[in-house]
Amino acid sequence: MKKEFFLGLDIGSNSVGYAVTDLDYEVLKFNKKAMWGVHLFDEGSQSAKRRVFRSARRRLMRKKQRIQLARELFAKEITKVDENFFKRLDESALIRDDKTHGSGNSLFADAGLTDKDYHKSFPTIHHLIMYLINSNKKEDIRLVYLAAAYMLSHRGHFLIEVEKDDIGKITSFDIVYSRFLSYFEENEIDSNLSKAIKDELGNAIKMKDGVIQKQKRIEAIVFPKIKKIDVGDKAIIKAISGGTFKLSDLYDKKAYTEIDIKDFKLSIADFEEKIEELSEVLNEEEIQLLVSLKAIYDWSVLIDILEGNEYISNAKIAIYAKHKQDLKLLKCFINKYVPDKYFEVFKQSKTGLNNYTAYVKNHKLKKVVPVDKSEKKKKDDNFWKYIQLIFKDVEVDAADEKDFNDMKLRLEQSTFMPKQVSTENGVIPYQIIRHQLKAVLVNASKHHAFLLEKDADGLTVVDKLLSIIEFRIPYYVGPLNDFHKNSKKNSWIERKADGKILPWNFEEKVDLEKSEEAFIRRMTCMCTYLPGEDVLCKNSLLYSKYMVLNEINNI
Repeated sequence: MKKEFFLGLDIGSNSVGYAVTDLDYEVLKFNKKAMWGVHLFDEGSQSAKRRVFRSARRRLMRKKQRIQLARELFAKEITKVDENFFKRLDESALIRDDKTHGSGNSLFADAGLTDKDYHKSFPTIHHLIMYLINSNKKEDIRLVYLAAAYMLSHRGHFLIEVEKDDIGKITSFDIVYSRFLSYFEENEIDSNLSKAIKDELGNAIKMKDGVIQKQKRIEAIVFPKIKKIDVGDKAIIKAISGGTFKLSDLYDKKAYTEIDIKDFKLSIADFEEKIEELSEVLNEEEIQLLVSLKAIYDWSVLIDILEGNEYISNAKIAIYAKHKQDLKLLKCFINKYVPDKYFEVFKQSKTGLNNYTAYVKNHKLKKVVPVDKSEKKKKDDNFWKYIQLIFKDVEVDAADEKDFNDMKLRLEQSTFMPKQVSTENGVIPYQIIRHQLKAVLVNASKHHAFLLEKDADGLTVVDKLLSIIEFRIPYYVGPLNDFHKNSKKNSWIERKADGKILPWNFEEKVDLEKSEEAFIRRMTCMCTYLPGEDVLCKNSLLYSKYMVLNEINNI
């Protein structure tokens, strides 16, 4: 006779509980052991995290591809001058004994030009770029390659949709502000932010002030007669001032207090990754507001970096000179007023010490205990606070008072001893880098004829290099992988012709229409009502009619 029993299951996201009972709900036994228990397993993770890593790999790969294309275009001419140039570059990370060319130099090994000579003439790559733009004589083609390769690898973002040759619009507040206002117009939201205060607001945003001072100045412009400002408006002002704000305040939704990213800041380096993460919670209009706020903040940072210069490298050279001047001033004050702190500030390297050594990441690891990675990534704010603390109770002579007060003010404003490489570089658009690259190539082409030689398609080397910096694979085309149908599930490209895909032959090799269709098709599901049929768009006429009839049917 078969014995009847119940099997109970409790299925969770990372566990399955089970129990076997008789008809009276008494737990049964097997081999004298109660037949109940739980099976644990790893919780399923979303693909978003893997997507971030995959995107980073692709960005790095495409950066290397851009440099490789530049090499191919310069290789013939550089080989005539120095056949080991690229070999030295590739082996620059190796110790001398492991190098095949037998030279201790990584760039130049000529009798009259070595790495030491190069770095003495050009302390940074930006000094080289401006030298090539302003030079009236024939320069070493290797110098032209180094400048071009740097600009191709650090080409900027594509977030600002203006003509590539229209540099004036890049620094215009009108464009970013009008896009910001369109959010309120499209969503029919009343706001004190209007076109009437555009110029005054733009001047306030780009002023070099601390976050609190800037916030107060903007509040006075936008709400001149209002004492109590709405929570959402206050969050907007905090955002464009560079401060930290709550997403629940920005959208005035208490439900958003439960979001993992409660406090947000537009100056974060991984803004795009955070937006991708938030897109699972926020709707399209809310994401649009964040992106438009980011555009305004980026504009203010870009204006601050450029400081009226046509070329970004000119601005970077000024930053280099300012850092050098500030370092000299700091050393002078420490030697004069707190000499016992000199070694600690400029030489010592240890965990938790936010001195100049940590600020410029120049830890002398051979002489001290290695600094862990978390300490290396300390914010620059810690260095400025550290210097402020050293001079907290120091009284200076009357002759030094002006420079000392200026230093203290810039420490408070986080502008003391600026660095060329910072997260702020992420606000530079590709149009500015392209403008600079074009100036270098046009000037060099006056003395290097190969740059203007045309190929079978009528394209010059200058044309190809500019196409590399402005080329961006459309999102609906995806990875340029020839073997996607056999082995790569994350590719869907459709081709017109075989052969290597290059920035200047992209449209000849890739079928954009079919790739776009494949992009949509791979994301569409099948209908649950009509087997074998594709789903309809929610706002399509047929589905809208279905929804209306469904409502009428209930009535």
